[in-house]
Amino acid sequence: MAADLGRKGLKPTPRKKPTKREEKRAVKQLKKRGASPARIAAKQSMQARMQNVNVRDAAAGLNSTGTAKTAAASKGFSFSLPQLSFSPIRALIGIAVTAISLLLLLLILSQLPVFVIESIDADSTQHMDSESIAKLASVPAGTTLLNVNTSEIAQNIQKNPWAGEVHIRREFPNKLKVQVEERKASAIVLMSSGDIAWYIGDDGVWIEPFKITTSKDESATDVALRQANQLGCLLITSVPSSVTPKAASKTTDATVLAVLKYINGFSSDFSKNIVSYSAASTESISCVLSSGVEVSLGTASDITTKESVVSQLLTQYPNQITYINVRVPSKPSYRKVGAESVNPGSGGRVVNDGTGNPPSDADEAAAKAKEASENQQSKNSDDSNTSESDKNSNNG
Repeated sequence: MAADLGRKGLKPTPRKKPTKREEKRAVKQLKKRGASPARIAAKQSMQARMQNVNVRDAAAGLNSTGTAKTAAASKGFSFSLPQLSFSPIRALIGIAVTAISLLLLLLILSQLPVFVIESIDADSTQHMDSESIAKLASVPAGTTLLNVNTSEIAQNIQKNPWAGEVHIRREFPNKLKVQVEERKASAIVLMSSGDIAWYIGDDGVWIEPFKITTSKDESATDVALRQANQLGCLLITSVPSSVTPKAASKTTDATVLAVLKYINGFSSDFSKNIVSYSAASTESISCVLSSGVEVSLGTASDITTKESVVSQLLTQYPNQITYINVRVPSKPSYRKVGAESVNPGSGGRVVNDGTGNPPSDADEAAAKAKEASENQQSKNSDDSNTSESDKNSNNG
């Protein structure tokens, strides 16, 4: 019957396992029907095998697998599922073989002529054209997109101090795309010699120098200031002669670093009103606003407080102040003049000479000498007041 069901493609209906009483009854019925002893013995043998299977299943605690084995045994055959074993050593060997195969494949592909770099597509910047960038990249002949050293190419391009971040992208099959983020010039530093000025980045890196050509109508400061305005950066003057820039290297001069601290410390709203800085020393730093007001800043400390004091005074006395001293922000001083003596927007230091003409170099020197004298007198006065206060305190 099972064979007929198999030919018809039907599955036999699973039979319910008979109880012991039913098995004995089945044997008695066979005897009554006159079954041969061989048939009765076969039936009893099958019942014995079923009992043995049930005992083994109960002892081993098998679940569905044990049930499958029991069902298979009831049909006169048995089977067992294969046991899978895990070997860490074999797994490591497999991983190693796969990695080596991939490396060999990559090595073979990297030598294929179809991937050899034939062109470098570089975007020009304000101070670097595409041809100079491609030349600086210095890609060796025969280099492919798969074996090119992009870090080395970026370092080659960054030999130009104007190059900041360099981004390199492979464009298959044979093109290299290069994008350069140009370093931003934070200021132009006029050297003490007066004939050379240097660009310096906001990260303190010296970029490159340029020649200052003066005329009878323009001083070195005027030329450098005009160049700074064109570039959209600040001007730093009166730096010590000890400042010795080197292209693509960071400045180590304390005075220049102090000015950069002011530049990066002031708010953007306040910084856009600053035209230039004067930095004879770390203690003698000042700036000139676009309205012509000179602000004596002193050492690069309490930057936020100093900005707040200057802004408050300019708001309180609009178009009336030409000089502010915030070296000690808790004790600021200022000089007021009439509005008619202020030249807004000139960017030069305003001297109250009553003429309204731009100050000459001699006027500048005289004004600074006068300022130094006033500062010394103010200091002596403060020392005198302190001594007098100490005497009164002792007498008391």
